Amino acid sequence: MALPSFSLTLERIQRHTYVSLSSILSLATYCRLQIYPAELFPTRYRAFAHGISAASGKAGAIISASAFSTLSNKVGIPAILWSEFPMLDCPS
Repeated sequence: MALPSFSLTLERIQRHTYVSLSSILSLATYCRLQIYPAELFPTRYRAFAHGISAASGKAGAIISASAFSTLSNKVGIPAILWSEFPMLDCPS
């Protein structure tokens, strides 16, 4: 039984780096978004803001899916994935 070959290409490294950094950098943001509003705002305002946030997220998902498809055909997937790294250096 032969083992499957595993080739470490630049594209695989880029993809792995992008996914890892996205997960790590998003973790703190998601934790803060759940804790602070519960202490600061009444339920009525939190529910309203959550509805707006959910609707915006769904609209953003539709727009980004179509934009990613269009851009990946024009410039390629690695160029799209690496275009977000300069934004990671911005101080928060």
